[in-house]
Amino acid sequence: MKTLEHASIQSLPEIAHGSTVREVIDGFKNLKAHAFLVVKEGAGVGLVTQDDIIHKVMGRRDPATTKAEDIMSVPLLSLDIGSTVGEACIFSCENRMKTLVIAREGSIVGAVQVKDLVPPEVLQKSVVTEEFYNRVGIYGDELLKEEKSPQPDGVQETVPGIDSP
Repeated sequence: MKTLEHASIQSLPEIAHGSTVREVIDGFKNLKAHAFLVVKEGAGVGLVTQDDIIHKVMGRRDPATTKAEDIMSVPLLSLDIGSTVGEACIFSCENRMKTLVIAREGSIVGAVQVKDLVPPEVLQKSVVTEEFYNRVGIYGDELLKEEKSPQPDGVQETVPGIDSP
């Protein structure tokens, strides 16, 4: 069974809770980041993703005056690095998260994009957000069933999106 330790975990840059959305956008561009860990007094308090910018700021708020803490996703949810890909897909579906914060023994080590965990056909068929989460959840259920069934001797499992090039 493949755990998130085998996934493409990206660093999760930090940004102060009082930073403006303009600074967040500049950070996305300069660091090629998909998300920022919002920190206050040295602790992670939330997550700002590109989707947060699109859905909470564009056409609604001024990026120069809106703060990261005003649009961050809270509470800050994380998944243990020892979790399986199937568990990660279910977690994504249940919490409606495309960016999963990964922790080891309670400390954040990075983030993984759900799109990097599922095979391309799941993404290609998912046009709207609800459909995306439904398909990711179904894929996660299938993986969990496979993870719980014994593998015959000599058979190695592969997880699309992790084991394929």
